[in-house]
Amino acid sequence: MKSNLKLYEPVEFIIDCLLPYLTITPVVEVITVFPVCSMKKMELDGKLAALAIIGAREVIVSDTNCCGFAGDRGFNFPELNKHGLTNLKNQ
Repeated sequence: MKSNLKLYEPVEFIIDCLLPYLTITPVVEVITVFPVCSMKKMELDGKLAALAIIGAREVIVSDTNCCGFAGDRGFNFPELNKHGLTNLKNQ
């Protein structure tokens, strides 16, 4: 069955559907965003950075390849998270 239904990832929905109707007042702070693996696979990490830049004075995009959470497995195996975030502090 074919459908015209479009599913959005939240950042994509905000940029594509909500942003034209919003007035954004940027915070005068430095923020860091962490594009998760699925966002990178969908090639939406650039949209995350673009949205962050609209809302903050300065944006740092964390450059890790994995948080180690693996969907929900990080709840049961915290060593996945520990390994995945090993280099986060250095960034």
